[in-house]
Amino acid sequence: HSLADLPETLEEYKTVFVGNLRSKSIRKENVLVAPKDLVKKLAYGEFTEYEENAFQEINKNGCFFMDRAESEINDQVKQFVTFTLVHNDNNLLIYTRGKFTTTSDRLKGQMSVGFGGHINDEDFNLFALDGGALLHNAARELREELFFDDLYENDMDVEKRTNLLGYVNVDDSPDAQHHIAVLVAFNHKSSEIPKKGELSINQLSWLDLNVKLNDLTDFDLWSELILKNLFQGTISLNGANK
Repeated sequence: HSLADLPETLEEYKTVFVGNLRSKSIRKENVLVAPKDLVKKLAYGEFTEYEENAFQEINKNGCFFMDRAESEINDQVKQFVTFTLVHNDNNLLIYTRGKFTTTSDRLKGQMSVGFGGHINDEDFNLFALDGGALLHNAARELREELFFDDLYENDMDVEKRTNLLGYVNVDDSPDAQHHIAVLVAFNHKSSEIPKKGELSINQLSWLDLNVKLNDLTDFDLWSELILKNLFQGTISLNGANK
């Protein structure tokens, strides 16, 4: 083609050069799960505050590791997934889920306030037990999903700015029926919007929590519940209000 044949606009360029759609498969890993009845005793509802002793108890007597693909179709257990809220002052980082992700098709295209992923056996070690393993996972996942290398040297540097808030455990969607969200807050040191580290994250922006949103239908289920409780004051980014 000559230069005169090339598309003049971005939309024309997208039309002419059509590539194969990429998909992301579930990676092989052993994820943390527990029987649903025990998970429900630990936490149930829109928000339950984190208590270290309660998690230690279920982790010792009820939790075990299961192949992730198997756990996705096992109706007897729930998988533990970190759901980290990135904030700077009272601004909360939000994004839109892209198509290149291992999340279900139901979540693609929806807005979200949470970053994170499945907690696996590699998150637990002599230096990261119980709640420490949850924070270790949150830090590791954050550094995969967002580009932080210019501000934070390693996972530990990120982990120092995290704290465990609690859980979201509901059964109002097929995804929620198989997962419990471990809610984590990360106090980002910069007011600049971070760069994304994965293709599944799009349209990063700050949401001012001082301005209440009345319509939350564009957000995924967990995000919708979390935002509602943040606006109501039930959840504080520094910890649950008593």
